[in-house]
Amino acid sequence: MKTNKHRIFIISALCLIGFLIPNETFSQNYNNAIGLRGGYSGGITFKHALGQASAFEGILSTRYYGLTVTGLYEIHKPAFNTANLRWYYGAGGHVGFYEGRYYVGPDNRVYRGQVTTIGIDGILGLEYQIPEIPFLISLDVKPFFDLLAPGPSFWDAGLSLRYYW
Repeated sequence: MKTNKHRIFIISALCLIGFLIPNETFSQNYNNAIGLRGGYSGGITFKHALGQASAFEGILSTRYYGLTVTGLYEIHKPAFNTANLRWYYGAGGHVGFYEGRYYVGPDNRVYRGQVTTIGIDGILGLEYQIPEIPFLISLDVKPFFDLLAPGPSFWDAGLSLRYYW
């Protein structure tokens, strides 16, 4: 069984490889996008372009009868020489507030009372900007690790649909 240290190492290595790939300048053709994300960390997603090839994404999700707020810094790059298709990767963190009796830790322990947790997140995905209508569709993998109130670590996958302007 892999430990969290192994998982953190793998995510860090993937992010480092992404930073070593030459960065091409291109335009995202949008400043903001808002929509829904399906998946374990599903909920409302908002993305704000920070420049030609980077963005901030915020995700507000519910699970364990609670609320999680996630913030991610993302690097966007062209994918497969296809117009309007980009791959992105990044990292960030989350804070969650849960109802204890529904929150199960990695040791299958059920927590009592209110649980607050803080953790780290990574993200790797593909995003397609639909040229005919102002919508983006993306598919991603978003591993996360709870550090405070030791909770679960997951390889989350999600599908997002966002309206952009």
